[in-house]
Amino acid sequence: MKRRYSSLVLAGSSLGWGTLFVLLVGSDRCAWGHGDPIRVRAESGKLAVNVASDGTPQFETGRLIRTVDPETISGESPGISVRFPTHGVASGTVLGLDVTSSLRYWNGTAVSPSLSSLEIYSPTTAASFYTVTDVSAEQRGLVWDQYNGSLGWHSHGTFVLENGAAPGLYGLTAEITGTGYATTNPFLWVWRYDPSNVFVGQSLVDGVAALRRSFFPSADLNGDSRVDGVDLGIVYGHWNGAGAGDLTLGGLVDGADVAVVFGLWTGDDVTDSRSTGTLALPEPGLNGWILMVVALVGIELRVWHGPEHHVTIAARSVRMTPTETSSHDRTFRNRHA
Repeated sequence: MKRRYSSLVLAGSSLGWGTLFVLLVGSDRCAWGHGDPIRVRAESGKLAVNVASDGTPQFETGRLIRTVDPETISGESPGISVRFPTHGVASGTVLGLDVTSSLRYWNGTAVSPSLSSLEIYSPTTAASFYTVTDVSAEQRGLVWDQYNGSLGWHSHGTFVLENGAAPGLYGLTAEITGTGYATTNPFLWVWRYDPSNVFVGQSLVDGVAALRRSFFPSADLNGDSRVDGVDLGIVYGHWNGAGAGDLTLGGLVDGADVAVVFGLWTGDDVTDSRSTGTLALPEPGLNGWILMVVALVGIELRVWHGPEHHVTIAARSVRMTPTETSSHDRTFRNRHA
């Protein structure tokens, strides 16, 4: 940072301060030098980062580049930044990084657990790092750096992808911590390993969106701010195929997607907190849980309504085909004594 600021004096004298001001304000990449970082600010005692209301990151996708000597796939972007002293973070605050998920991979078509690991190194302590894999649990306590209160402050760690990794996008969820502040909500962090420049433009946008949906699924498939029987019907309508019902992005609509619907079930009541990157939804009522057990386990319920009426609901496993389901899934019989 000191080198960048000292060069402003020379640039200002040769270009004119007005021209220099336009260059710096008009080009964020010119001003930052490392692309758009994760910008941290404090709001009412809680840290927040630059993430859109639907959970899409508004900071740079990290770029991982393969080097030959030594042979690594690594990068330093994006960094973590407090852009202005007026953004509420006190000078002297020690910022940290918590990783809250495993590592996932997008190959241009579908999201899957990553077969390669990603190491995240602190910029201040070389011996302090995380190793994130397809099965790793939450990792907390990594000290990132201390904010010194200066304008445009940012700090870059090092990200190392396992050698032999396949090209594509790699993503995880993380939180930023700060002494004296509540931790940020979980947010998506994505890196691109792309030696052939395939994952650019719309492909990059689609990949980030796919990773976001895999970590922060929404089961409101018809956009009415509720997760109910209509959404369940959409999942059923795509059974054993691809499309709108593939909430887990596994490439096939199956029981895992049904579980997502019931896990986010609201009926007619929904509290949408997409600004946090998650949906805060009430649990399904008794009927919803009964339906989920019927769908996922495959049971026969016998419900007696007095001495004269008997209703049988026979349900088979959700792994049935739509044709099988339509003919066998539910049988209703009224028997009169």
